[in-house]
Amino acid sequence: PPVMPAPFAVCEEDAIVLSTTTLADAYLWTGPSGFTSTLQYPAAILNASSLNQGWYKLYVTVNGCASASDSVFVTVNPLPTTPVITSNGPICNGEILVLSTTAVAGNYRWTAPDGSTVVTSTSTLTINAGNALYQDGMWTVTSINTVTGCESHISQPVNVVITPVPVAFASNSGPVCSGFDVQLFGNTVPGTLPGTMYAWYADAALTTLVSPQQNPIIAGLPD
Repeated sequence: PPVMPAPFAVCEEDAIVLSTTTLADAYLWTGPSGFTSTLQYPAAILNASSLNQGWYKLYVTVNGCASASDSVFVTVNPLPTTPVITSNGPICNGEILVLSTTAVAGNYRWTAPDGSTVVTSTSTLTINAGNALYQDGMWTVTSINTVTGCESHISQPVNVVITPVPVAFASNSGPVCSGFDVQLFGNTVPGTLPGTMYAWYADAALTTLVSPQQNPIIAGLPD
């Protein structure tokens, strides 16, 4: 009989590649889903599915004599379910970024907006500020079956928003005489950021709120 490869496995959607080292005048391969080939190295079976799993049999002919057949079993392992990715964003710059998925798998491959990847054995990825992976933008994840080595399709991306922390810049219309009005001016560096909210306090402990306006006027300011 011809020399056959050892039984092997592929992941769903991968290619099945068959071959024999036996030299012969003619070859006849047969297999699942009506597969046939008369080549020593048959064309790859692309985009394999469960329909392609099974026994692949080969006959060869040498000097007009047909050999006994031999066969190889090919396993087609399914892909893990495509995961769904979520994040705890939007977050403020400096806060911990947490990415997670409900998919159940052996490992998870997370891909950052710049293309960097990290593999974890848990379904949650926690990233501290200062880490090179601390990035805003489109994140994705894939699930990996650690037994078969098969990897899922890439998840739909999630847009992680990391908002810069504003730097408060306060000024006033003073100096003024005792008992006169003074206007406070609130801003952020650099410039006023859209959606900025203001809170003026009369003490360092931030317990006495004076005004929630950006530029309030304080009447009759005492010494």
